Amino acid sequence: SRAAAEPAIHAEQVARYGYLLLSTHGVIKPDMPDFSHVALSCPEAMGVSAKDASAAEDGRLMLPEAFGLNLNAGMVTLSACRTAEGDFRSGEGILGLTAAMFVSGARAVTASVWSVSDEATASLIGRYHTLLAAGSAPASALQEAQMEVLATAREAAGREPPGEGAVRAEPFYWAPFVLQGQWR
Repeated sequence: SRAAAEPAIHAEQVARYGYLLLSTHGVIKPDMPDFSHVALSCPEAMGVSAKDASAAEDGRLMLPEAFGLNLNAGMVTLSACRTAEGDFRSGEGILGLTAAMFVSGARAVTASVWSVSDEATASLIGRYHTLLAAGSAPASALQEAQMEVLATAREAAGREPPGEGAVRAEPFYWAPFVLQGQWR
C-alpha cells in the first residue's frame, strides 16, 4: 500500500531484491544535501496530516536515510528528476542519492542528470527494465532503450504537426539518464 512505502524501503527484506526501481519525484538540494530526497508517498493524500506524520515516516526518503538502507541490488534506478546531482566534496566526489545507493549496497545506479519528462521517462525506463530482465547488460540496455525512444520520436515527427515530434527527438527526452557502477 502507499502508506507502507517508506517503512517498506527501510525494512530488511528490501535486501532480497536484485533490482530496485524508484519511479517518483526527486528533490535535489546540492547546497543543502541532507534535504535532498525522493518522494515515496504523500501522507497528506492518505489522510495523514504533516503534523501527525513522524519524521521517520514522512513519505520521503531523505539523503541521510538513503545512506542507511540495506541493499543488495545489482541495479537501483532512480527514475526522478536530477537524481545524479549532489554536492561536490573534494576528495569524496558527489554527495547525493547515487552515492547513498552505493554505500547502501547497490552495485550499479541509473540516475538522471536533469529534470525529466514523465511520459518519455516512463517509456524509456520501462523499456530499459524490460531489457535488463531479459538479460541485457545495463549499459547495452540503457543505450538500446534510449535509441528506441529517439526512433519513436523521429517516426512521430513525420506523422504529427510540424515541430511536435522533432521536439521530442531532443536529448532532453531520451538522454537524461546515466549509468554508474558495474555496467557490464
